[in-house]
Amino acid sequence: MKAINKRLWLRFVCALLACVHFLCFSGRCLLVAQEHGGTGRTAANEPDTGTYLFGISRDSRFGELAWLLYLDRDHGTGQMLVAPRMLKFAACNWGEHGALNFESMEFIGRAYRFIGTFDADVLTGRMQLVDTKTGKAIGDWDLTASPVVPESAAASTTQPGASGRYTNAEYSSEGGDRTGADVRLFSTAGGSAGLIIFYESYWGEPTFTPLALSHISTNKKTVHFDIETASGWVHYSLLLTSTGALLNRDDAPHPQGSHGVPLKRSRSVF
Repeated sequence: MKAINKRLWLRFVCALLACVHFLCFSGRCLLVAQEHGGTGRTAANEPDTGTYLFGISRDSRFGELAWLLYLDRDHGTGQMLVAPRMLKFAACNWGEHGALNFESMEFIGRAYRFIGTFDADVLTGRMQLVDTKTGKAIGDWDLTASPVVPESAAASTTQPGASGRYTNAEYSSEGGDRTGADVRLFSTAGGSAGLIIFYESYWGEPTFTPLALSHISTNKKTVHFDIETASGWVHYSLLLTSTGALLNRDDAPHPQGSHGVPLKRSRSVF
């Protein structure tokens, strides 16, 4: 009987020690999680620590160019839309009185450089496209960009269909080339704004070039907008459907005899 009681006592002590060890280990894990934001993610990985900005520049070849940028001053970094993706900054320097310089990562031997200010939530300055081998500017534009209203807030203040992303952009299974079109509509303090990128030219548009939308309006289930090109204004419309929209150019026949270019609605504008 004494031997049995001794074995039971040893089992109880071992179980108690294991429980104490588990509680101590769990406490250390919880402390580490709290030091890193409580979820195991650092603040640098949070998607809402910065600001999306939208701006327009005039270009003699293409008309009105659109710029979509993301600035994160807390972490000294950012991104910009270089079709077809958001490209990270290779360098980003904040100075006194809102001074800001940044440079995108290199792509096909080029990089974008900005010199200006970011003051009162408005970005103002010069954007250059630079040949990274020679350092010479091969493009130079004035740029003013303002914050994009968050989608949750825009949904309650804009007309149906005036905010969202509609796209059929994909890579061709044959040659691997990017095809399709990408339309992004959002709100700014100045009202509705947006851009369109053509990866293939349905009606003779320039490709891989974000173009700014103007005169955006919504009529029932149709969103109308214009693009200012080097040759003048061009008019487009988005006929909204249950899954997305049909893109049409109002002053030209439908491509390939269709009812328009079918686009799917994306979950996020960005």
